[in-house]
Amino acid sequence: MTANTDIRYLKGVGAKRAEILKGKGIDTVGALLRFFPRKYLDWTDITAVKDALPNQNVCIKAKIVTPIETLETRRGITLYKFIASDKTDRFAVTLFNQRFLAEKLKYGCEYLFYGKFDENLILRQMNSPIIKEVSFNRIEPIYNASKNMPSATIQKLVKTALDTTEMPEVLNSKIRTENRLCDINYALWNIHFPKTKDAFETAKKRLVFEELFCLQTALSVLKTKSHSLSGCVIKKNCFSEFQKMLPFELTVAQKRVVNECLCDMHSGRPMSRLVQGDVGSGKTAVAAALCFVAAKNGYQSALMAPTEILAEQHY
Repeated sequence: MTANTDIRYLKGVGAKRAEILKGKGIDTVGALLRFFPRKYLDWTDITAVKDALPNQNVCIKAKIVTPIETLETRRGITLYKFIASDKTDRFAVTLFNQRFLAEKLKYGCEYLFYGKFDENLILRQMNSPIIKEVSFNRIEPIYNASKNMPSATIQKLVKTALDTTEMPEVLNSKIRTENRLCDINYALWNIHFPKTKDAFETAKKRLVFEELFCLQTALSVLKTKSHSLSGCVIKKNCFSEFQKMLPFELTVAQKRVVNECLCDMHSGRPMSRLVQGDVGSGKTAVAAALCFVAAKNGYQSALMAPTEILAEQHY
């Protein structure tokens, strides 16, 4: 398979799953391989019970030391309760309506438990932990899932895609060598199924570099093209008038960025700029200033927002 192969033709997908995946923006095998996990469960990082802090996710390796007790509540919920222990301490486990899981667990056997301990002065308590066999010694990817497409299903499909697809290399060997970057297929394997934490960091570094490199290259191409085009010329600089209308003083950085943009708008060439800043740094005020100056020069502007909430705030 290639990166451009329609997702319908990946083994295990079919028409129904293809529609669900396309709803997530995944229409090709390459898009699936770049649908990265939202988080990871590290089953290799074992914490002793005595060292575990309350309300923090931990992975515990412990043995079930009491028979599993089944209880029915008045609301029809079935509880499965037992005590587990490692060499440092004991803790209570409660499973809610998880009969299939409870029936697989065996008294006297050791398992991996992933979850949070509630604060309890008498006996530590872990409710509805994820439980795996001790042999499940790996870093597990967790994807943005849905009822019809759980994370486990996406894991299987990604594994199939990695096994059957050779992704094309975007960065040449010179760039990779100079920046100590791994190749794309190693990066994709270890961003989805990291062999070690170091392998994950190596993969992450490569993919972040690639994303920024491609963005910078695209911006450079756009900038080069824009120099050959003509744009609307702003003749009247009304920035000071805009500032007087504000109930606050713009920062030095805001003023600098607005003036840099106005220089472009005076040049006769189309302006193409990416303004970056933290939340609350005043990017919207910069955009508003430029819209104001454009309006004062007889031009229209469009201020677009990625979400409805932000659009309402702007309005």
